[in-house]
Amino acid sequence: MRKLCSASLFLLQLTWFGTLWAQDGKRPPEALSRLERAAQAMGVQGGRLSSAAAEGIFIDFDGSESRFRFFGAVDGRARWERETAQGTTTTVLTGRGWGFEVRQGRRIGLPLSRIPGLGLEKTPALAISAWMSSPAHRAAALEEGRVEVGRVGAAGVPPEHADAAAKALRSELEMEPAGGLPAVLRLFRHPGEMRIEFPLELAYSDWRRVDGMLWAHEVEVRLPGSKRVIGRWLFEKVELNSQLREEDFQ
Repeated sequence: MRKLCSASLFLLQLTWFGTLWAQDGKRPPEALSRLERAAQAMGVQGGRLSSAAAEGIFIDFDGSESRFRFFGAVDGRARWERETAQGTTTTVLTGRGWGFEVRQGRRIGLPLSRIPGLGLEKTPALAISAWMSSPAHRAAALEEGRVEVGRVGAAGVPPEHADAAAKALRSELEMEPAGGLPAVLRLFRHPGEMRIEFPLELAYSDWRRVDGMLWAHEVEVRLPGSKRVIGRWLFEKVELNSQLREEDFQ
């Protein structure tokens, strides 16, 4: 991989998913109970879901369509492939604290400002399973039944960057009041610099059963406030607890 400046290096050493621990190392009961309720609503409680493979259609804001394939696991690994007119674009989060993109044959590292939304977030069944299974995140209960998920810490992040990293690697999850299914995930991107936020929303719908578990087959990418849809992910085929190849994440 090409040499990166120190500022970029610490960004690439962050991982996105992990366990829900408060700063004192204790599980926050209200936040955890909300996430457990969502896991039960999807049928993924108790570690039932470990990985998934899927394919479908992505519809861009201009109406153009492209095929996609996805592979992901609760350890934070995620691979998205999109077939576009310019060729295949592949985005990978390795689960070991960094990620990269391959576009037109060129492989480049992903800065922190690009990571939110590129991992498991479009697959809420996997995302919540990941948040509840490995040791890197905290959770806090917010008003109106929402939950904020963010990092407790990140290996390799200099102390002077810790606050900015924690702010960037956070999201807010809103559940349906009735059934407890995930409804909207709000992400906080930081394009260009850490002081500027560019929030996005992922809205989950079209829940269907796959191997006894519920999977959101439609995910809208929206701009908060205006509710303008800037992309739609339509899952056509989903396989749960599928075997993943290690080389797909390297």
